[in-house]
Amino acid sequence: MTRLVETTGLTGIAYKLYNNQSIIRTISIESYKKKIDDYTYVILIDSNGNCIRTAYDYLNTQKNNALGNKDMQLREQAVTALKLLYSYMELKHMNNIEFITNDEINEFKAFIRGQKIIGTEITFEGTTIRSNTTINTYQYHYRKYLKFLGVSESVFYEERLLSSYRGSGSGFLSHAIRNNTKKYVHSEKTYTKRETPKYISYKEYLLITELIDNEYSIRDYLIVMLMYKYGLRIGEVFGLTIEDLEEAHDDSFDCRLILRNRLSDKRYQHAKSCINVKSVQDYSSKEYNQKNVGYQVVELDREDFDMINDYLNASRSPLAYRRKDRKKSLVLNNLDNKNIADKVTNRKDLKKNSYIFISKNGTPLTGGSWNRICRKIFETIGIDVDKDSKRDNLNHRFRHGFAMFKVIVQNYDILQLQNAMRHSDPTTCKIYFNVDEKEKGRFAHETQTLLKKGDITFE
Repeated sequence: MTRLVETTGLTGIAYKLYNNQSIIRTISIESYKKKIDDYTYVILIDSNGNCIRTAYDYLNTQKNNALGNKDMQLREQAVTALKLLYSYMELKHMNNIEFITNDEINEFKAFIRGQKIIGTEITFEGTTIRSNTTINTYQYHYRKYLKFLGVSESVFYEERLLSSYRGSGSGFLSHAIRNNTKKYVHSEKTYTKRETPKYISYKEYLLITELIDNEYSIRDYLIVMLMYKYGLRIGEVFGLTIEDLEEAHDDSFDCRLILRNRLSDKRYQHAKSCINVKSVQDYSSKEYNQKNVGYQVVELDREDFDMINDYLNASRSPLAYRRKDRKKSLVLNNLDNKNIADKVTNRKDLKKNSYIFISKNGTPLTGGSWNRICRKIFETIGIDVDKDSKRDNLNHRFRHGFAMFKVIVQNYDILQLQNAMRHSDPTTCKIYFNVDEKEKGRFAHETQTLLKKGDITFE
């Protein structure tokens, strides 16, 4: 039996293959980055020093669903997955990924995981141990890569039926439409702690808004309202600009928000489900201007729309920042020079664009500033805050609360919730259907009681 030893190469992990004490060969798939004209190119080199051209095209171009226009974090994840794939292919003397069989994919997963035995021929002395979740993530990247290569059949694609359910929708026979939930055959089992997701209940939402009314500003109220009532992520809130606030002058819609990304956005202003922007040319691309690809739409209640406009008028008024010596104040200077967002439409009523939510200094509100406010609000209300956990996303609790309200109070099914949450896949909404009956009853009773007190009903 031959022996494979994991070592450290020039740019990451390498592998040495031994027969007894003699080295047969060294496998080293290396990656390099090079920045040219504000774009970072990624290159994969095989053990012979040759560029892996298909990997280069996948990582750096935008053709055929490649990753060239995706953020660097996703591309780096794909790089790691591909380095492991090509290392295994060199180990097994394979030329094409589509030639991997059912038996070999199990060997490949053992190789990724860092198991001591790979198949029946190789003992593996690995130092990197990877979890089932990581293995599944890498398999996701392999499926995307195979689709890019035009490979229609592969063991990575194989699926099995998990469940079948009836969907909702319009039309006479919509109730009869059956939807299937499938799982990839070679996905590894992952175990998550079965506990109710942390969310803001309707009662807590009322307490929060009451506290904000008394001690905070209309800006803070609007941020909380957009997350809880409309399900916006905090990055989507921070990235909103005046240009994204639309009022119709016909019967097409009433009021709405447009969620999209811009070059002027900071990382904390990212709209997660919208296309990433790499250059100003992207603003005129077909993808950027396609609904649910380049942008998403959130319908707004007229009262909430007017409230946002009231905040805009008050926060941009020169009278609010006038100095006694009549010189231009720091806030007004920042509003003119630092609160600038790219204008991506041809709206004639808007000469220049700016972010909606600003700090007291007239600059765009940052994630750090808001998180301190949010934490203080939670602590004042008495909502649990885990100070030692960075995973305890306080803002995302509002979006969870939005989903819980839709499921438990308004009886949304998984497809309706997918649409409300603006998810691309209904299975990602399953977490909101895992509430136990006791918690579901408490939430429903508490919410319905409060709604009746306020004379609010839902169809």
